[in-house]
Amino acid sequence: MDSVCHRERPVRIAPKFATPDGRARFSVIEIDSPANDGKLRLSTRRGNQFNSIVHRDRDPLNGARRDDVLMNETDALKLGLQDGDGIIVRSEVGAFRGHCRIAPIAAGNVQIHWPEGNALIKRGVRDPECGVPDYNATIEIERVN
Repeated sequence: MDSVCHRERPVRIAPKFATPDGRARFSVIEIDSPANDGKLRLSTRRGNQFNSIVHRDRDPLNGARRDDVLMNETDALKLGLQDGDGIIVRSEVGAFRGHCRIAPIAAGNVQIHWPEGNALIKRGVRDPECGVPDYNATIEIERVN
Protein backbone atom coordinates (compact mmCIF):
# COMPACT_ATOMS: atom_id res chain seq x y z
CA MET A 1 0.00 0.00 0.00
CA ASP A 2 1.25 3.46 -0.88
CA SER A 3 2.21 5.55 2.17
CA VAL A 4 1.58 8.88 0.38
CA CYS A 5 -1.81 10.38 1.15
CA HIS A 6 -3.68 11.16 -2.03
CA ARG A 7 -6.23 13.98 -2.00
CA GLU A 8 -8.64 14.64 -4.79
CA ARG A 9 -8.79 18.14 -6.14
CA PRO A 10 -12.01 19.95 -5.24
CA VAL A 11 -14.48 20.25 -8.06
CA ARG A 12 -15.36 23.85 -8.80
CA ILE A 13 -18.93 24.45 -9.82
CA ALA A 14 -19.52 27.63 -11.81
CA PRO A 15 -22.53 29.63 -10.62
CA LYS A 16 -25.52 29.88 -12.96
CA PHE A 17 -27.37 33.13 -13.43
CA ALA A 18 -30.88 33.82 -14.70
CA THR A 19 -29.65 34.87 -18.15
CA PRO A 20 -30.01 33.01 -21.46
CA ASP A 21 -26.44 31.70 -21.30
CA GLY A 22 -26.26 31.37 -17.49
CA ARG A 23 -23.50 33.98 -17.24
CA ALA A 24 -23.52 37.13 -15.11
CA ARG A 25 -23.99 40.60 -16.61
CA PHE A 26 -22.38 43.74 -15.22
CA SER A 27 -23.34 47.38 -15.73
CA VAL A 28 -21.54 50.68 -15.36
CA ILE A 29 -23.40 52.97 -12.99
CA GLU A 30 -23.14 56.72 -13.43
CA ILE A 31 -22.64 58.51 -10.11
CA ASP A 32 -23.58 62.16 -9.74
CA SER A 33 -20.67 64.48 -9.10
CA PRO A 34 -20.55 66.04 -5.62
CA ALA A 35 -22.69 69.12 -5.16
CA ASN A 36 -20.84 72.44 -5.09
CA ASP A 37 -23.41 74.16 -2.89
CA GLY A 38 -21.75 73.27 0.42
CA LYS A 39 -23.89 70.18 0.93
CA LEU A 40 -22.44 66.75 1.57
CA ARG A 41 -23.68 63.20 1.03
CA LEU A 42 -24.48 61.10 4.07
CA SER A 43 -24.43 57.35 4.33
CA THR A 44 -25.15 55.34 7.45
CA ARG A 45 -23.32 52.28 8.70
CA ARG A 46 -26.02 49.65 8.83
CA GLY A 47 -26.66 45.93 9.01
CA ASN A 48 -23.86 43.46 8.42
CA GLN A 49 -22.75 45.01 5.17
CA PHE A 50 -18.93 45.02 5.23
CA ASN A 51 -19.06 44.21 8.97
CA SER A 52 -20.26 47.75 9.60
CA ILE A 53 -22.68 47.28 12.47
CA VAL A 54 -21.26 48.30 15.83
CA HIS A 55 -22.89 47.50 19.16
CA ARG A 56 -20.28 49.22 21.32
CA ASP A 57 -19.65 52.77 22.49
CA ARG A 58 -16.59 52.81 20.20
CA ASP A 59 -16.00 51.17 16.84
CA PRO A 60 -13.17 48.67 17.38
CA LEU A 61 -11.90 49.19 13.80
CA ASN A 62 -11.45 52.96 13.79
CA GLY A 63 -12.04 54.13 17.38
CA ALA A 64 -15.04 56.27 16.39
CA ARG A 65 -17.67 56.94 19.04
CA ARG A 66 -21.39 56.43 18.41
CA ASP A 67 -21.88 60.17 17.91
CA ASP A 68 -18.89 60.68 15.61
CA VAL A 69 -19.49 61.89 12.07
CA LEU A 70 -16.74 60.52 9.83
CA MET A 71 -15.61 63.07 7.27
CA ASN A 72 -12.77 63.85 4.92
CA GLU A 73 -10.14 66.27 6.21
CA THR A 74 -10.57 68.58 3.20
CA ASP A 75 -14.32 68.90 3.84
CA ALA A 76 -13.72 69.54 7.53
CA LEU A 77 -11.22 72.30 6.77
CA LYS A 78 -13.66 73.95 4.32
CA LEU A 79 -16.20 74.05 7.16
CA GLY A 80 -13.66 75.32 9.68
CA LEU A 81 -13.80 72.07 11.66
CA GLN A 82 -11.17 70.11 13.50
CA ASP A 83 -11.23 66.54 14.77
CA GLY A 84 -13.49 66.39 17.84
CA ASP A 85 -15.43 69.63 17.21
CA GLY A 86 -19.10 69.56 18.14
CA ILE A 87 -21.40 69.70 15.10
CA ILE A 88 -25.01 69.54 14.06
CA VAL A 89 -25.81 67.63 10.89
CA ARG A 90 -29.09 68.62 9.18
CA SER A 91 -31.03 66.97 6.39
CA GLU A 92 -34.44 67.80 4.97
CA VAL A 93 -36.09 65.57 7.60
CA GLY A 94 -34.08 65.94 10.79
CA ALA A 95 -30.93 66.78 12.71
CA PHE A 96 -28.15 64.90 14.50
CA ARG A 97 -25.79 66.31 17.11
CA GLY A 98 -22.34 64.77 17.14
CA HIS A 99 -18.62 65.32 16.71
CA CYS A 100 -16.39 65.74 13.66
CA ARG A 101 -14.15 62.70 13.19
CA ILE A 102 -11.50 63.08 10.48
CA ALA A 103 -11.39 59.77 8.61
CA PRO A 104 -10.18 58.27 5.32
CA ILE A 105 -13.49 58.82 3.51
CA ALA A 106 -14.04 60.27 0.04
CA ALA A 107 -14.39 64.05 -0.11
CA GLY A 108 -18.01 65.20 -0.35
CA ASN A 109 -19.25 62.35 1.85
CA VAL A 110 -19.81 61.78 5.55
CA GLN A 111 -20.75 58.65 7.44
CA ILE A 112 -22.74 58.18 10.65
CA HIS A 113 -23.30 54.99 12.62
CA TRP A 114 -26.60 53.15 12.32
CA PRO A 115 -29.14 53.58 13.90
CA GLU A 116 -28.06 57.00 15.17
CA GLY A 117 -28.13 58.47 11.66
CA ASN A 118 -31.74 57.39 11.06
CA ALA A 119 -32.95 60.83 12.21
CA LEU A 120 -31.53 62.19 8.94
CA ILE A 121 -32.96 59.57 6.59
CA LYS A 122 -36.25 60.09 4.75
CA ARG A 123 -38.58 57.16 5.35
CA GLY A 124 -40.37 55.26 2.60
CA VAL A 125 -37.81 55.89 -0.16
CA ARG A 126 -36.75 52.70 -1.94
CA ASP A 127 -34.73 51.79 -5.00
CA PRO A 128 -37.28 51.21 -7.78
CA GLU A 129 -35.45 48.16 -9.19
CA CYS A 130 -34.66 46.16 -6.07
CA GLY A 131 -36.70 47.73 -3.27
CA VAL A 132 -33.71 48.41 -0.98
CA PRO A 133 -34.37 51.37 1.35
CA ASP A 134 -32.38 54.52 0.64
CA TYR A 135 -30.14 55.03 3.67
CA ASN A 136 -28.53 58.14 2.18
CA ALA A 137 -29.26 61.85 2.44
CA THR A 138 -27.97 65.24 1.40
CA ILE A 139 -26.85 67.13 4.49
CA GLU A 140 -25.35 70.35 5.79
CA ILE A 141 -23.06 70.65 8.82
CA GLU A 142 -22.59 73.49 11.24
CA ARG A 143 -20.18 73.80 14.13
CA VAL A 144 -21.56 74.10 17.66
CA ASN A 145 -19.86 74.60 21.02
